[in-house]
Amino acid sequence: MNEISSERQTTMEEQNLRLGKYIGVLKKDVQQARVETAAWMANVAEKQQLELSEYTGQLQRSVAQLLDDATALLDSLATAHREMAREQRDELATQLKALRQETTTLLGELSSGRQNMAQEQQKQLDAHTAQLQNEVGQLIQELSKEHQAMTVKECQSRDEYISELAQRVKQLLGDADEFLAAVRKDHSDMAQELRDALMASHRQLATDVTGMRSKILAERARLRADQGEARQVWASYGLLMAHRRGQKARATVAAPAETAQPQASAPTASVTSPVMAPEFVQTAQVPPEPAEQAQAPAELAQEAQSEPVDDDLTAIRRIGPHMQDRLRAAGIRTYTQLARMTPDQVRAAADISPTVGVEKWIEQADRLAREQ
Repeated sequence: MNEISSERQTTMEEQNLRLGKYIGVLKKDVQQARVETAAWMANVAEKQQLELSEYTGQLQRSVAQLLDDATALLDSLATAHREMAREQRDELATQLKALRQETTTLLGELSSGRQNMAQEQQKQLDAHTAQLQNEVGQLIQELSKEHQAMTVKECQSRDEYISELAQRVKQLLGDADEFLAAVRKDHSDMAQELRDALMASHRQLATDVTGMRSKILAERARLRADQGEARQVWASYGLLMAHRRGQKARATVAAPAETAQPQASAPTASVTSPVMAPEFVQTAQVPPEPAEQAQAPAELAQEAQSEPVDDDLTAIRRIGPHMQDRLRAAGIRTYTQLARMTPDQVRAAADISPTVGVEKWIEQADRLAREQ
């Protein structure tokens, strides 16, 4: 059908080309004739004008005839072209109808073929799927067996590793217990040595303090005795001066004749006055204070007993030797003193940072003071 349409179209194109060529030839002929006529008319004399006019008329008639023939030919060609186009349309419609039928038939055959192919492919797919399922099932069984065997091996390895790890942990715990026991023993020994050293130092310090206090009290008793002796000397000196003033007064009252005699005897009196002084001294002697002298040893013992002994402040947690020295330098030497103070007072006295837990110190000092 397409071949027929192409042949007809080619035929119509050839006819149109031929017609165009023919019309072109006619136009060329007419133009050439006109050119020739114009040239001939220019060269021919007036006598040939009539012949030329007749020839021109004939030529025009010929041309008109040719134009009429060409018009008729064009009309016939247009009619033929229309008929041919109508025939071609009819033929094309017929071919299109046949092509539709053929296409419908082909689509039906293709649909049935596709259905058959789909069924065959579905059968092959089902068979392949069943084969894959079987292979996958076998693979899963094999993997399950291998997994079970691997699980058993891993469990055995894990149990062995756990047992070995438990032994190592047990051994490490034993080593740690031994180390801790050794550390505790060393710490206990060090603490005992430190405690013994501190107690010895404390006892030595208490002995030194007691000796110093005894010396101070003895010195005070000696100073008191010296003060009593000074009082006695002062009293005897006063009595002696009074005695001399009395002698002078008696000498001024005596007769003028006896003035020389007392004056001669005055050196003797002044010389013998020291001999007489002991009588006045004995009469005016201030008695010693036996009660105070007897009380001195008792006071010494009492003050030695009432003086507080320094406590070991390092027994309180978070208090080291350095902090103990700072507290003792601030006057805080016993548990009782620390327990009776407020945290602010302790911080201000020993210049302690506010972040230090002084409250815990006070609580522990109160407990230790009650346990004493």
